[in-house]
Amino acid sequence: MKSHHISRRLVTTQIRSCLFLFLDLRIRGIKVVLVGRVKTGVLKRGMVVTFGPSGLTTKIKSIKMHYASLPEALPGDNVGFNVKNVVVS
Repeated sequence: MKSHHISRRLVTTQIRSCLFLFLDLRIRGIKVVLVGRVKTGVLKRGMVVTFGPSGLTTKIKSIKMHYASLPEALPGDNVGFNVKNVVVS
């Protein structure tokens, strides 16, 4: 397995986590899955997140990477995550 060097500063940032979204998928039975790369901070299951610029606040239900469930996503991870109460038009 390939080891990754992650900057301590990127993980311990308390101000905010930054995630760039690539796309959104509508999957039957799961609803909406957002896909993106974590740039700073840590994304955890159960975390309450706010999307800008709309200010929509919601909770992360699950995080997956390559069909494997993760408890958290670190900087540099490309992940898909399921969120509650989000309608993508």
